[in-house]
Amino acid sequence: MSQLRQGVQLSSGLVANFDFLDSKWQTGDQHQRQVIAANELKRLIAQLANQVEGIFRLSPATREKLLADTLMEMLLRGLKHMVASELLPAEHMHPTFAHELQHWQQTLNLPITRFGRLEVDNQGEHYIQRRSCCMHYKRADGGYCQGCPNAPLSK
Repeated sequence: MSQLRQGVQLSSGLVANFDFLDSKWQTGDQHQRQVIAANELKRLIAQLANQVEGIFRLSPATREKLLADTLMEMLLRGLKHMVASELLPAEHMHPTFAHELQHWQQTLNLPITRFGRLEVDNQGEHYIQRRSCCMHYKRADGGYCQGCPNAPLSK
């Protein structure tokens, strides 16, 4: 993780994409690799928190909510891809999500109260009802994200 780089587009202020210069391939089963990934994520979050400490306050609870929301969104994205690729039956989406999320919650040692929930909109599309706000709506070109806890209709 010490080799991590993050791209910043200065013209738009967009911060996105992580690049890892050198990677060591990990071996082991899914749960063994998950422990390694969780430890790396915890270390990354601590490093990022230290970097922003002098600029603004980000409480441990907020960091945990942001991590939980991001984790849930990435897990959902992966499962949607599996359903679209016919690797997972659509009716298994919700139970698989709950099962995998429980493993991540335990591995990251995050309180269950930090996690949002999996929801389904009127068109049958799954989305995450977040516990934290990414504040995209405050950008000039931004709006409320689906599942935003600050959106007027999500409360």
